[in-house]
Amino acid sequence: MPLSLKERQQRWRNKKKSTSEGLADYKQAEHDRYERRKETGSRKLVRDMTAREHRMQQKKWRTWKINSLKRHESQHQLQPVPEVQSSTITSNTDTKLRGRRKVRKDRAQAYRKIAKLQEELRQKNKTIQRYRQRLYRKNVCSRSNEKNKNTPRSATRRQLAGCHVNSEVRKRLLFHNVVVSKLKSGLNRAKTEHQKRALAQTLGGQLLKKYRLMNMAKTVGFSRRLLNSKGLQRMRRKSAVSDELMKQVRQFYLREDNSSSTAGKKETITRGKVKKQIYILRDTCKNLHKKYLCENELSAVSYTTFLRLKPFWVISRPVDKRNTCLCKTCDNLQLKANILLKTKVLNTARLEHLASAFCCSTDSDKCMFGLCSLCNASTNPVHIDMFDLSTDVDISAPISWDEWTTATENRKQKLSDGKMREFEVKVIKKVEVCATFGELFDSFENDMRGKGCRHLYTIQHQYKVLRSMKCGLNANEIVLHIDFAENYNCKLSSEVQSYHFGASRNQMTIHNVVAYTSMGTFSFSTLSDSMRHDPYAIWCYLQPVLEHVLEAHASVDTVRFISDSPATQYRCKTNFFLFCTRLYDICCGRIKAASWDYMEAGHGKGAPDGLGAVLKRTADRLVGSGHDMSNANIVFNSLNAAQSGIKLFFVTDEDVSRNDGIVPSTHLQPVK
Repeated sequence: MPLSLKERQQRWRNKKKSTSEGLADYKQAEHDRYERRKETGSRKLVRDMTAREHRMQQKKWRTWKINSLKRHESQHQLQPVPEVQSSTITSNTDTKLRGRRKVRKDRAQAYRKIAKLQEELRQKNKTIQRYRQRLYRKNVCSRSNEKNKNTPRSATRRQLAGCHVNSEVRKRLLFHNVVVSKLKSGLNRAKTEHQKRALAQTLGGQLLKKYRLMNMAKTVGFSRRLLNSKGLQRMRRKSAVSDELMKQVRQFYLREDNSSSTAGKKETITRGKVKKQIYILRDTCKNLHKKYLCENELSAVSYTTFLRLKPFWVISRPVDKRNTCLCKTCDNLQLKANILLKTKVLNTARLEHLASAFCCSTDSDKCMFGLCSLCNASTNPVHIDMFDLSTDVDISAPISWDEWTTATENRKQKLSDGKMREFEVKVIKKVEVCATFGELFDSFENDMRGKGCRHLYTIQHQYKVLRSMKCGLNANEIVLHIDFAENYNCKLSSEVQSYHFGASRNQMTIHNVVAYTSMGTFSFSTLSDSMRHDPYAIWCYLQPVLEHVLEAHASVDTVRFISDSPATQYRCKTNFFLFCTRLYDICCGRIKAASWDYMEAGHGKGAPDGLGAVLKRTADRLVGSGHDMSNANIVFNSLNAAQSGIKLFFVTDEDVSRNDGIVPSTHLQPVK
């Protein structure tokens, strides 16, 4: 048989290594081959291997080591045994023979014991299986007997036991038992009251009463309440409203003039695994019922039925969820845009989109501020894609819309001497404006061109600039967003009636500051028992915050204030004077530059309002836990101990009164 390639290579290697010179040449050649493989990269070092390759190589090494040990062991066993003396061999042989006889004896005894135990185990398993089979047959027979015992045929046999009747009577009795069994199974499967009443209707009526068989019907499982005919009449009365009337009333509720759909993605309601978007009623249900009766004179739907047919997703808006912080300018424009959209003149009611109809570009400040010559020269809308040109409208037709206006009212006040003093106050009212359609459109266009576009552009531009300013702060800059929270009414864990409804309750001022720095965002709040919100009080509330911020950030030399623009608080001549003087006194000359940015009117809500909500919520939680919050100082101490996310400061009413003389006696000139 010819040699294989492996055998020929092995013979060549053995011949090569048979001499010392050939063995040295072979080792040198193998070493050179190993170096070449390292240079070419076909042979990797351990430091160049991946984790997976290293694990595989270790596995190979272990296999090679095991095989090497086995080879050495086999070679060691094949070595010749040295010769020993005959006496030693004879003694060792006798000892081995005695030991082998004892081992064979013990092993034979163990085999006999194992065979005996195995036979006993087989007999026990056989007995267990026999009794298990007997139990199974007994259970099967008992279930079969019980089932056969309760069948209609077995019941018929028991009832006719010992009686001789003809086959016709036996068949009729069997039919009775079959019907009773069917009714019982149907009653057991019924899950709702409606299904049970529908099944009881087959037995209900006057015949059972006439032949005095009501008690026999109870054996089936029906109660007297289910068999009562009045209950069936009430059930039929529930569905007395026709499907056509139900559909008509629901469509009336869902009309745009009677309800409006919400826009929030979370403003939904679910009933019976049916989710619907919430609709808000525009009027009370009483007035809507009167309106429905006027429109449908032939319909005699009662107010109770009208309420019962209302869709579950049509609700009245809760008082605590109504919008109370709207901008007057935006809301007046929105009210007019909603009317134009309802009359199908506009394709959309979004003011951001409608602004593009009255200027060349909404991104240009000249166009939005009315400084563009092209926009001013155009008497018609610049872009007409926002209008529905297919709608024909009579510009002389009457129309009405709501509008927020400022009015003056005369009020009276009773003085201490008993005399009445009259004075005028300015109030904001929502009034109904009646005019023609042409006047409505002219008013909307004039408001958009004169004030609306500038207002919308200022809002978007302020948000964009302030956002970029907060994100790009340097180490020497800090932005302070400030605002007042609504005064907090101090509460007690338990109150008498006169305290709860009287004027004994104390209030507390909360002035919030959110500081933006290059190192992060920090929250501060100043609490005070003073009810003043004027510029003198504002700088008293700001003083501990500024001192703390400048102490914590030694490199700050530029301060930027952001606030809303109420004319009696932040945007007035007194605050401008204090900003130019008081700020540098508090900072001891460290401030090199400062600025104050005012948000557009009606759009000053921001992060400081959230601080006030957190503090009030925490205080209410402490009151619910049994703590008494009777005054501002107690509230300050309790909030300091309850939460650590907001740094709190306290300013007394005396501290505020001490700063009243900072402004010189001479009158300040208004800033124009």
